[in-house]
Amino acid sequence: MSYLAPEDIISAILHFLPRDKRRFTADRESLHKFFYDARKKYPELLQNIRFRERYPFPESRALDQALANFEAAGLLSRKNDSPKYYYVENEIDHYFEVFANVRLRRKRLSYRAPKKLSEELASRLCF
Repeated sequence: MSYLAPEDIISAILHFLPRDKRRFTADRESLHKFFYDARKKYPELLQNIRFRERYPFPESRALDQALANFEAAGLLSRKNDSPKYYYVENEIDHYFEVFANVRLRRKRLSYRAPKKLSEELASRLCF
């Protein structure tokens, strides 16, 4: 499998979130643990989101950077009244369709894993 940026995979996961579940925790430990566990289930898909075994939880610079990039681009936001949540902006769908989806199709990746991860994210970390 050729290189896929962490943003490609994460945007796919966020794109498949139901509209009523597009708010998820910004708690760094919870997010890193979620993606650490997901990488064990889907190692090929998440191979470019690497983790360091650190106390008190495994950390990924790639995950931190992807979330920061999405925030800087206005695809994720944290409102002043509730900075402990990320809000997925509708523009994530445009980003996914125009950029990430093209790369995923080029790699002939199924949407099965990103959809499944989206469901897991919705059930575990979305509000």
